[in-house]
Amino acid sequence: MIILSQPLTPHRSFDLLFVKGSTFRMGADKATDPDAGDDEGPPHDVTVPDFYLGQFPVTQDIWLEIMKENPSFFPGDRRPVERVSWDDAQIFIEKLNGLTKKSRPEGQ
Repeated sequence: MIILSQPLTPHRSFDLLFVKGSTFRMGADKATDPDAGDDEGPPHDVTVPDFYLGQFPVTQDIWLEIMKENPSFFPGDRRPVERVSWDDAQIFIEKLNGLTKKSRPEGQ
């Protein structure tokens, strides 16, 4: 397991796990699987590139550090952030990437 510790501030970091990409077959059809639904085909290859995944859920203190606001209904610095939309998560990732770009391995 490869862990990459991304510094956010002088006293806070965000640990990431490396996940090796791969290709897998997705979908099914009636010819190969009689129980397949009409919306499951056609079978096709899907390739997922290498990526990093946060080792732990994003806590409210990290969210606040990056986003400058905390949308959570149940406050607590070490609790996971909640009440976050998909769009909010995309903005968080963009900002996190901007903060950690200098400390990522070459080409990442």
